Amino acid sequence: MGVNANNKKSFNELLKNEINGDLVLPDFQRGFVWKIDQQKALAATFLTRIPLTSLLLLQGTKKDFGYKRLCVKNKEISDVSTEDARCIFLLDGQQRLSTLKNVFSDVYSSCNGEWESVFDKIDNKLKYRWFINLWSNKRVDENTEFDDVFGIERLSKPKQLDKLEPVDLIDYIEYRKIKKGDVKNKENIKWWHPSFLYFSDNRTPAYESKKRAAEEYMIPLYKFFSDENSNVKVTAIITAIAKSRAEALKAEIAEGVKEVDEIFVEEEQRKLYDEKPEVAWEELRNNWADAMNEMVAKTVSQDIYFIELNADEIGRAVTIFENMNASGTRLSVFDLVVARAATGNRGCDSLISCINERLKEEFAIPNALASNIKEMVNIAEDMKLIKDDEIDTDFKNAFISMLPVKKKIDSISNKNGSMVKISSDDLKQNKILKLSSDEIYSSVNDVIDALKRAYAFLQYRCGLISIKNLSYRLMIIPIACIFLDKERWNNKVILDRVECWYWASIFDGSFSANQNNKSSEDIKKLFDFAVGGYTSIFDERINNVFNLRGYSDLDALLGTDDYSWNEAMHQGILSYILSRNPLDFQKTASIHLRAWEAARKLTVSYNHVDYVIDLHDHHLIPLCQDMDNKYSDSEKNLRKDKKFILNSPLNRTYITSEANTRISKDKIDSYMNDINGYSTNEHFIPSSLKKKKNENNETYYRRVLTDRYKLLSEEMKKELEYLKHDNE
Repeated sequence: MGVNANNKKSFNELLKNEINGDLVLPDFQRGFVWKIDQQKALAATFLTRIPLTSLLLLQGTKKDFGYKRLCVKNKEISDVSTEDARCIFLLDGQQRLSTLKNVFSDVYSSCNGEWESVFDKIDNKLKYRWFINLWSNKRVDENTEFDDVFGIERLSKPKQLDKLEPVDLIDYIEYRKIKKGDVKNKENIKWWHPSFLYFSDNRTPAYESKKRAAEEYMIPLYKFFSDENSNVKVTAIITAIAKSRAEALKAEIAEGVKEVDEIFVEEEQRKLYDEKPEVAWEELRNNWADAMNEMVAKTVSQDIYFIELNADEIGRAVTIFENMNASGTRLSVFDLVVARAATGNRGCDSLISCINERLKEEFAIPNALASNIKEMVNIAEDMKLIKDDEIDTDFKNAFISMLPVKKKIDSISNKNGSMVKISSDDLKQNKILKLSSDEIYSSVNDVIDALKRAYAFLQYRCGLISIKNLSYRLMIIPIACIFLDKERWNNKVILDRVECWYWASIFDGSFSANQNNKSSEDIKKLFDFAVGGYTSIFDERINNVFNLRGYSDLDALLGTDDYSWNEAMHQGILSYILSRNPLDFQKTASIHLRAWEAARKLTVSYNHVDYVIDLHDHHLIPLCQDMDNKYSDSEKNLRKDKKFILNSPLNRTYITSEANTRISKDKIDSYMNDINGYSTNEHFIPSSLKKKKNENNETYYRRVLTDRYKLLSEEMKKELEYLKHDNE
C-alpha cells in the first residue's frame, strides 16, 4: 500500500486479523509497559470514538522476524512450513492495540477450560477484566446529582458517546484483577473469572454468569468483540440487565418511590402503558437494550487508521515512526534487529540476553592501556552501558552500526587493514536490516567485545567517566573496528595513535557535522594511521587543534562576539585533564583523580583519611566571586548563560565534591595558595592569577583564561606529536 495515512480498517477487522495470525508483533523483546490508568484512559477514549493516532504496519512473511501475538510475553514458535506465510507486522501501536484487544475481547474464549495455560502467557499488566459499571456514578444521597450517561436510572435513551469526552466515561469504567488463587474456593468464584464457565459442578454456568452480571449492572467490555467461541454474548447480558432494571422500576412504582410519569415520560409511551402496561414495559426494555447494543456495535466497528509499508520500505520505518509519534515507547532500528535475530533463535537465549550477558562479563585491562590495574573490570557498569537493566541507547546504536561494518571487515584478508573501506551507505538502516539472524548471532560476541574495549579505552586513556561524556557517539565505531582484533588492544603504539586520533578529532571539530560520513571515512583512515603506520594522515587535524575558527579557537571558547563554545569542547577539556590523572585540590593530601575511580565513586585513603572520588565540574574563577560587578544575578541563573565568560570551558576542571564545597566561594588567587602546588600544573592553571591594579573584571577574566588556553593548546599539540610515533 505504501505510505498512506488514510489506510483504515475497523477494529473488528484488525482483531480478526490478529486472532487468525495475519497481524503479528515483531519480537523486539519489549514488554507491555502501560500502567492501568493509561489502559483505562484509552478505553474511555475508544468508547467516545475519538480517533487514535495511526498504527505503523509492515508487509512481510513470518520468516522475516521473530514474532509474538498481542498481549503475550513470549515469542511464538511457528512450524517451519508456515515461515513463508504472508503477514502484517505491527511496528508501532503495541501498547494501544494490546490494550484494546484485552479490554474489548475475551482472550480466554477459546481456552476450552485450560484457562491457566492462557493466563501464564499473558503479560502481567494485562491480567484484568474490564467493565462498564452502569451504577458507578449512582448518587449516594439525594443532594448528589447522578450523571446517568447510559440511562440506567429509568431505562431512558443513553447519551451519544461520540458527543462526550473521555472524562465523562472514566468513572464508569472498572477493572477486576484475575488471580489464580481465586479458584481455590469454588463457591465464591466470580462470574467474570475465566474459570467460572468450566466448573463441572456448576450446571448452568452461562446462565449464572449472565444473571450475576445483570444483578451487578456490569457490562463486560471484553464481550464487545463478537467471538464465536463465547458462551455468553454481551447482547444477552444487556437484555438481562434491561429486564432486571424493569422489574426494579415496577417495584419502585408499586412502593410509591417513583411515579409512572417519571418512567414513561413521552405521551405515546404513557398512552401505551395505560392500555397495555406489559407491552409498554417490554418496549421500554427493548428500546434501551437496542440503543446499548448499537453502542457496542459502533464501538468495535469504528475505523482505526494505519500507515502500511511494503517489505522493501523497512528502512524508512524508524523515520516514519518518529515523525508520526514522538511520544511513548519509541521504535528503533535496534528493536528491528532484535526481532530479525529472533527468527533463527528457537530455543536459544534472546539477542537482548546475549548482549546483556556478554556486556556484563569482566575482563582485564592490559598494561599497554593502563599499568597497575590488577583487578578485573566491569566496563558495562563503570561506563554506564547498562543502567537499571536497560542497555543504553547510544550503546544500542553503536552495536547495530558495528554489525554490517564487521561483516565487511571480515571479508577483507589484508592484515593491516589498508584495504578496509567503509562507506556511509554501509551504516544506513537498509543495510543493517538486511542482515540475517545467523549473521547477527555469529557477530554478537566479537562486536560486544570490540565495543567494550573501545569504551574501556575511552575511560582509561581519554578520561571519560561514562558513555554520556562521549560528545560524538559515532566516534566509537572507528575505535571499535581497530579493537575487533584483540592483539591491537595490547599494542601500545596502536593505542597511542588511536588516542592521538581521538583528541585531534575532538579538538578540531571533525565530527561536529556529518557524523555518519566522518565515522565511515575514518575507519579506513584510522586503520592506515594506527595499524598501517601512515603517520601524516591526521596532520591537518592536529594543526587545527584549539585553532578551528568558531569551534575551538580562543574567540569561540570565550564566547566573543557572535561565537559560542560547543559542548564537545567543554567535555573534551574536562576529559583531557582527567586523562592525565591530576591531583585533587587538596593541601595536605595527594589524591589523584582517575576516570574509572570517579565512575565507581571509589573511596580512597590518604594518611588514614578517606576521600570519595565524586567529581564536580568546578569553575576555577568562581561565578559569584565579584558580586558587585554587573553580573549580580544568582549563581543558578549565571550557570545557564553560555555567553557569560566564566562559564567558558577554559574556566572548568574536575575536582572532588569535597574540595569543591570547601573552596567554591573563595577567589582563585586565594584558594590556590592553600592547595598542593602540583595541582596548578596538572590542571593547566596559569601563574598570573592575581588581579592587576586598575584591571576591571572583564579584562581580568579574559587574561587568565587566555593564558590557560595557551597552556592547554601548547601541551596538547606536544602530546599529539608524541602519540603519533613518527619514527616507528
